[in-house]
Amino acid sequence: MGLTVRTNVSGEYVVTGIPAGEHAVSVRHVGVVGQTIKISFTNNETIERDFVLTSLPLVLDTVATVGLVSSARMREFEERRRIGIGHFITQDDLARQHGRLLADVLRRVPGLVIQPGTGSEQWVANSRGQSTIVLNRTPDRFARARGAKAACYADIYVDGTLVYGGRKDEPLFDINQLIVQDIAGIEYYAGAAQLPARFQRTGATCGALLVWTRAER
Repeated sequence: MGLTVRTNVSGEYVVTGIPAGEHAVSVRHVGVVGQTIKISFTNNETIERDFVLTSLPLVLDTVATVGLVSSARMREFEERRRIGIGHFITQDDLARQHGRLLADVLRRVPGLVIQPGTGSEQWVANSRGQSTIVLNRTPDRFARARGAKAACYADIYVDGTLVYGGRKDEPLFDINQLIVQDIAGIEYYAGAAQLPARFQRTGATCGALLVWTRAER
């Protein structure tokens, strides 16, 4: 359907205009394990449902930060950027894109295409998926209902944690749930051969998008 809503500071939310039938409800936030469940709705029915999200097992850096992020992971980001393999978007670049959707920021990245849904969701794919079906990954059925088509959807990492890897029936990752001003840097690798060693894995044929968030806001 493409209906979206943000919670308030207390985690409360209200979604209206849901037609009768079975729908997939997805809850996501950076730093936690997302959930997708099926809920059946009838006409004029009000359903209350709580979601308890589990934090991702992230290891915090022990490097002190002052002002902009200065951490081990961002030093590695800068080292890879100096080598020049892949496409990089720095925090200075992102500062000039304040207020824009992340999907719009990524549209000019070489080798990357944004696959739009019928609602507000947008997904990251490799441009090779436009010319061959061999590399295509099939979206889960709920994403297909929201307009997702078979494409070479890229692996997505947030702070080093794989949040989408093209596994069977794995929900696609809506890139717009990440806020531009919360990001310290972005890396995109169009092919598996370009990937840094720590991100190489079996099945990573559609490249990868690496997003690093800011340690301080």
